[in-house]
Amino acid sequence: MRRNSFGCIAVILVAQVLATAAGSQAPTVRINDLHKNPLDAGSLRFTISKLKATRLLGGNGTIDLRIDNQSDSFTTFAPSHLVFVGADGHQVDVFGIALFKSVYNPGDTDLAPHAYVEPQYTLTDEIALPAKLYYDRQLLAQITK
Repeated sequence: MRRNSFGCIAVILVAQVLATAAGSQAPTVRINDLHKNPLDAGSLRFTISKLKATRLLGGNGTIDLRIDNQSDSFTTFAPSHLVFVGADGHQVDVFGIALFKSVYNPGDTDLAPHAYVEPQYTLTDEIALPAKLYYDRQLLAQITK
């Protein structure tokens, strides 16, 4: 009888591990539906309002997003931790903030408790879809056409 108890417990533990692993997979989101699907990384919530994955008139890709701090304390957002990896394996990073036909270094931002910012960033290159989106080494989403 004791052996059956251990077997039952082992089955339950394996099922819990598999359920946790399945629940931690990043969602697959169509590029046109990104604005409807906020993505969480720790206390930060990302809502991508616009992603131009391909070059426009010879320029690089761009991303417009809203970043919410959902916590009761200050949190730092680091644009350099926002990374796309295209279907071709090419990594595309945040290059800068586009303002008035100029590009500026996108420094880190300290977000106050329950505050948000809405930056627009220029990317280092175009993104080959489907692509993976990471923040701070955490896979947030798989983006498709």
